[in-house]
Amino acid sequence: MAKLNQFNKYSDYYDIIYQEKSYLEEANFIKKTIKAYSPIKVNTMLSLGCGTASYKIILAADKYSITGVDLSAKMLKIGEKKLRKTK
Repeated sequence: MAKLNQFNKYSDYYDIIYQEKSYLEEANFIKKTIKAYSPIKVNTMLSLGCGTASYKIILAADKYSITGVDLSAKMLKIGEKKLRKTK
């Protein structure tokens, strides 16, 4: 249980720590990789360790459906709040 508490504490700083990260660039890499290696059209994904949903927001704009899973309930709440702001 102590490790989960660490993830919840980390969630307060997650977006600040990664504010310089190029999620758009990485989302584009994910899309290119899927197109290159998938024999079928993919529009659903499972994101393990999804953090605060930064990828999900970008990929959802391109009609991908992503289910996010994270050990931190607090991270998921932050992600849900961010997603609501985009709608």
